[in-house]
Amino acid sequence: MIPVIRQLNIYPLKSAKPIRLKEMEITQSGPRFDRQWMLVKSNGQFLSQRTHPNLGQIQPTLTKEALILSAGGQKDLEIPIDLLMTETIEVSVFGKSAKALRLGETYDQWASDYLKENVHFVFSHEGGLRETSGNHGPKTPMHFSDGYPFLLTNRTTLEVLNKKLSSPISMDRFRPNIVIGTEHPDAEDNWESFEINEIPFLPVKACSRCKVIDIDPTTGKEDKEVSQTLKSYRRKDGKMVFGQNLIHQGTGTISVGQPLERIRFKPSPY
Repeated sequence: MIPVIRQLNIYPLKSAKPIRLKEMEITQSGPRFDRQWMLVKSNGQFLSQRTHPNLGQIQPTLTKEALILSAGGQKDLEIPIDLLMTETIEVSVFGKSAKALRLGETYDQWASDYLKENVHFVFSHEGGLRETSGNHGPKTPMHFSDGYPFLLTNRTTLEVLNKKLSSPISMDRFRPNIVIGTEHPDAEDNWESFEINEIPFLPVKACSRCKVIDIDPTTGKEDKEVSQTLKSYRRKDGKMVFGQNLIHQGTGTISVGQPLERIRFKPSPY
C-alpha cells in the first residue's frame, strides 16, 4: 500500500482549532497561514493550550480577505489579511525570539475578554521569521510553530493507540498538518526523506508530546489516560512521541489523495 495523504490542516491562530484543507500551499516558511497569528502575554511570552486550554475552542475561518475567529460568548472577530500594522514587539516561543507585528487594541481586547486576562494579538511577517534549531537537519524558516514547520502523523499509528484506550480519540489531539494512511503503523518513524508532488520533505525528529494530547478538543476537558498510555509503549530519549516533525525543501502545493513518493528509509542500526 502506497502511503497517501488523508488529511491536511492548518492552524492560523496558534493553539486554536484547525482548518481542514483539500489543497495546501507550501511557502518558504511552511504551510501558508499556519501559526501566523498568536496571542502573547505583555512580556511577549506565547500562550498555548498548555496553560490556556480554552484557546482550543476558538474556531478560525479564512476568506480571501480575512481571518475570522469564532468563540463562545464572543462576537466574531474579523482580522483583515492585509491589516496595516506598524508596532513591532519581541515575542518568544520556547526560548526562540522573533519580531512580531501587534494587531492593535481592538484585537487585543477581543482576546483579553475571551481569556479574561490582558494579552496581545500578534502576527508573524516575512521579515521576522524564526528558524528551526538546526540540531536536526538544515535550519528552516517558520512562523510561530513550536519547533518545525510541519508535523506528520499516521492514521494507522493512531489505530494502535486507540485499541489501548478505553475510548478512541481523534487525530485532532495531535494537531498535525499532514495526516497519512499506510499499511503498517509507525512506518513514518523509519523514513529519512520523501516527496509529495515533487516537494522534498525530511522527517527530522520524532515529535515529543506534552499535556495538550490529554485535552479533548471538543470540550476543553483534560484526561491523562492518553499520555499515560502513550508513555507505556512509545518513548524515545525518555519522552513520549507521536508523529514526525518535518522540514521541507521546496514550494508548491500538495493535496489530499496524493501519494508520498521516492521514500528513502533510514539506515539500519545493525
